[in-house]
Amino acid sequence: MSPRLSGRGPALSTTTIDGEAVQTVNARELHARLEVGTAFKDWIARRIVDYGFTEGRDFCSFLSESTGGRPSRDYHLTLDMAKELAMVERNDAGRRVRHYFIECERRAKAKAAPLPVPRWTPFRHPIDPPQEDNG
Repeated sequence: MSPRLSGRGPALSTTTIDGEAVQTVNARELHARLEVGTAFKDWIARRIVDYGFTEGRDFCSFLSESTGGRPSRDYHLTLDMAKELAMVERNDAGRRVRHYFIECERRAKAKAAPLPVPRWTPFRHPIDPPQEDNG
């Protein structure tokens, strides 16, 4: 289930990071959406170091399956990390992607909002005799 919002951002998926199921984004897709001019492997490595992201908390990485060549390293980023990366790109694509993530979170929060609990009001059954005031 990947909520798409007008194609402005990368697809969301669910990944287990640090024992918790969290929404994540594929870093390669984010890189493409951000219209970054740097090669992916250089961009992601530099961003992880420059902004102090931690594997197992902010992202997880894995080797992708190869079709004969050398496998490449892929990354699943938490939404917080992806939003920060979109913000530091400082271009129109970054702004659009950041707004996409904000809208995704707004929709998720609206879905998860608890239903209002009706107020309890005392109900007297019609056949109950009225209470007498013995004061």
